[in-house]
Amino acid sequence: MDAYAAMVPEVDTSWPGAGIGFAASVDQVRKLTFPVVFGQVSLQPWQLAGFSGAEEWWNWCRQDRAIAGEVAHAVSDLHDLTNGFNEVEQKNPAAVTLWRMARSNLEDVANTLPTTFSHDSVIQPICMVAELSMKAALVWDGVDPDSFRKGKDGHNLSSLARRMANARQHRDDLRVQAVVDALPPYVESRYKPAGLKRLQVVKLALGVQFIAASSLRRIASDDLALPRDLHRELFAPFAPSDHAEYAGSYRGTSGTVLVDRRISAQSQLEPGRDYEFCPPGEVAPRMATLLKNSRDLLETPTQTVSKG
Repeated sequence: MDAYAAMVPEVDTSWPGAGIGFAASVDQVRKLTFPVVFGQVSLQPWQLAGFSGAEEWWNWCRQDRAIAGEVAHAVSDLHDLTNGFNEVEQKNPAAVTLWRMARSNLEDVANTLPTTFSHDSVIQPICMVAELSMKAALVWDGVDPDSFRKGKDGHNLSSLARRMANARQHRDDLRVQAVVDALPPYVESRYKPAGLKRLQVVKLALGVQFIAASSLRRIASDDLALPRDLHRELFAPFAPSDHAEYAGSYRGTSGTVLVDRRISAQSQLEPGRDYEFCPPGEVAPRMATLLKNSRDLLETPTQTVSKG
């Protein structure tokens, strides 16, 4: 890379790496270039964002843990989108073409938002990222690509989100629908300003990056945003050798002995009675709700109450 940069200096700004995305600190947007990796490497969020060190990155995050957490989520989304696309790239050409177009629009957003405060022109590629990635997931699952042109809901993003959720239920579904519902009217925004502030546009851009990643998380094996991976890593040494799935799996997970596993314990409030925990089939949906609520709290500005 250094030798190539010596011959072509503009590579520092134009090198596509394995994938392009972005992260934000409030309304300040930073382009992320996911590197081409050989073997195993350890990368920190500040490295992907092009900072010289962790301190510079922490200052850019305004020394705010919530902002730093959102940057980490954005890096996770870019990781899952990039590696997920790499995993499916040689299969289902129609779906892959749609994902490739979604990534191209995402790159347009990544090149525009960090360098200009004029944000009306970026609404269309933001909407296109959501539309193309959700259509890609549907085509992967057998939907005829031509059907989008024939039906009246071809640009109905809310309908596409529901169809994607029905085809492959996922913990991301609630947040995907929330992002889609917040997008401005798709066709109208082509011809007149959507009336959004820059901060709103930045949040929508991060939201559609999440949708693009989610469309591939449902299909490919990469899921850096999944807390169960951390659970698996931490607790794998303690799981029985013949039941490795105990680490990193929710109760209710099909194909495991946990699919119908119920748990109860003696009640501390009512001695002599047993308290039964959440039924197996409800664990995954409840965890998805918990994750969404946690993200919503992280995105909610802290309010200072004045004392009279």
